[in-house]
Amino acid sequence: VDHLQSATGRVQSLPMGSVQLPGPAAAGFVVALGAAGAFANVTALYLASFVFLLCMAWSGGTESVEDTTSRMKEGVLTAFRAGFAYFARRPDIVRMSGHGMAANFVFSALTTLLPLWAVAPGPLGLSTSVFGFIMTSSAVGGLLVGWSAHRVIKILSERAVFLFMLPVLALFVALLAVDHVAFVVTGLVGYGMAVMIWNVASISYRQRTVPTGMFSRVNSV
Repeated sequence: VDHLQSATGRVQSLPMGSVQLPGPAAAGFVVALGAAGAFANVTALYLASFVFLLCMAWSGGTESVEDTTSRMKEGVLTAFRAGFAYFARRPDIVRMSGHGMAANFVFSALTTLLPLWAVAPGPLGLSTSVFGFIMTSSAVGGLLVGWSAHRVIKILSERAVFLFMLPVLALFVALLAVDHVAFVVTGLVGYGMAVMIWNVASISYRQRTVPTGMFSRVNSV
């Protein structure tokens, strides 16, 4: 169990270090270019991705497009039905899914409202570049605990993580309402740490308890 949670924590830390940490900081400077500059930057990134896809080597098959589409459609529907049936028989995973939905709802609300609160003329009065750096705080929190999340879970117990992580997330989100940068940074760092611990616990739990052949189907549901 420890090895599984340790590996999961390291895997979860990779996107935080490579995307979520530098991304918001860079975005803060891009936004300073104005709406036209920001959208031009996004367009350029999509075009670059498209060029990279064109440069990839693709292997052709003898099956027609119609046959491939029909076979994939039938396979996907069958797999989804099987995954949903298994999912519905697992109340523990259903509850975990509900917790994840609640956390994602909070995160969406957070990322929508926080710029209005923090960036001038909001109460905190920050510039877009400074706000971009502050938004990296949640990634910093995740990285701080990512490589040791399995030890934290062992100390707290997996059950305690599942029971109390949502109230802990609510506490850190409440800190964002305090009209001071230090509280906002603390709330974001704590939020990132709590989400990382939750992710490691929930993903490794599903990996241990869901059959390998059903795992991707349950995740899709």
